[in-house]
Formats: sequence, structure tokens, C-alpha cells
Amino acid sequence: MDDLVHDLVIRIEFSKLSEKEKEAIYQEIATSLRSVVWPVVIKYAPKDSLQDLAQHPSKVTVETFTSVIEQSIQDGQALLEIETLMKSMINKFNDILTQEGVPVIEGREDMEEKLKAIVTRIEQSKLSGSDKAELYATISEGLQATVWPVLLKYMPKEELEFLSADPKSRVTVESYAKLIEDTIKDGEALKEIDGLMKSVLNEVDTALTEEGV
Repeated sequence: MDDLVHDLVIRIEFSKLSEKEKEAIYQEIATSLRSVVWPVVIKYAPKDSLQDLAQHPSKVTVETFTSVIEQSIQDGQALLEIETLMKSMINKFNDILTQEGVPVIEGREDMEEKLKAIVTRIEQSKLSGSDKAELYATISEGLQATVWPVLLKYMPKEELEFLSADPKSRVTVESYAKLIEDTIKDGEALKEIDGLMKSVLNEVDTALTEEGV
């Protein structure tokens, strides 16, 4: 579920939608989540507790409210139902984004799995601590050498020229972050980086095999 939500947010953030359009989508998602969660929580809430709170509003406190929610979800049934409904809702929003021409950011999970597998492989090996550190440094350098040329290729030229004309006063955390965001927002740079990083990780994997790791 976390991955589905994360992927939906990444897709929205890297889209060409305006900030107002993004905000409107997030508000609609929040409204949909509430409409999904609360009916299920009420359905599974202990009826006597709900009736007691309804008859005695003065008893409604953060503590009693929390207690009702905890009782609703304690056997896991409500959570399972909520998860199914949330998945359906996220799929609905993904369909809407597709209709609006917002590209899907692919390859993230595959990339993470490759990286995790390599780290696990290194950590479980008989390599010394210094050898592992050297290997991680080499992998990091290889990934950086892959990413930066692609970022430079897709960076908005006017923005880059503006910042480089007076780096001392113009290059700030905010301007740098905006430059990177503008570079990757249409997803093209990310797709190219993804392909190159997979190639780098495959080379690392092959090298580890050759070294008997």
C-alpha cells in the first residue's frame, strides 16, 4: 500500500500539472480517503460504544475517540477492507492521470530490488570492512557518473545559463532544487537514468560474481 501511494505521489509531482492542479488532486485524494476509511471504521466499531458516545457527547474526547478506532481495527478485518478499497481508489486516480496524459514513472521498484540485492550480497560476503567500504564507494561513483551527464543533458538551458552567469548570488538551495525538479518533471530524464543505472548495477553484479562474492 505504501508503494502504491508513493508511486501515485511521484507521478503527480513529476507531471506537468500546475501547482493548483496538483493541490486539487491531493485534496480530492484526501476527500476520497476519508470517504473510504470512515464508513468501514464505523461499520466495525462496537455498537454500544458508538451509542454511548452519541447519547453522551460530553464523553467524546481524544481518548474515547481513539479507543473506538482501536476497537474497530483490532481484529484486522477493518484494515483488510480499507486496504482493498484504498487500492481501488488509487487505481481510479491512476486511471484519471492516464486520461490526462500524465506519464507513469516506471522502474523504481525494480531498481530498488536490484540495489537491495547487491547490498545484501556484499554484506553477507566474507569481504573485510575496508573492502566493503571501497566497493560501496566505487558503486556510488559509478552511479554519480551515470546520473549527472543525463541531468545536464535535460536541464533547461536558460535556467542553467542564468545560474552559471552569477553562481555566488544565484545558486541557492531553492534555485538548485528547482533546476533539478524542472529537469526531471516530464519523466524523460528519469527513464534514461533508470536504463543506465540498471546497466551499472548489472555490471556490479557480474563483477561480484567474478570475484566469488
